[in-house]
Amino acid sequence: MSIISCLRKLSLYPVKKTSYSNSRLCSGTRMNIIQIDSYPIKLGQLLKLANVVQDGFEAKALVQNGSIQINGRVETRRGRKLFKNDQLELEDGTSYLLA
Repeated sequence: MSIISCLRKLSLYPVKKTSYSNSRLCSGTRMNIIQIDSYPIKLGQLLKLANVVQDGFEAKALVQNGSIQINGRVETRRGRKLFKNDQLELEDGTSYLLA
């Protein structure tokens, strides 16, 4: 069991993830809204939290390949700090919005 999942069970790491389709925000694609209580969060941490990757090594490889866009720009820094209302888009078209 990971540290984050243990903290979630203890309610020390409260995160609520909801998902819905909204054409105004994402032009008909699937938009995942991730609500986090404290900002900023690093890109690698967000990828693990959203279950896009299993560990930091996968996150590093995904980011360095240029497969991720943040607010419409390709991002190659795994340590990039993300804030509320930042939008992350994966190469497969999946989008995440930090709320």
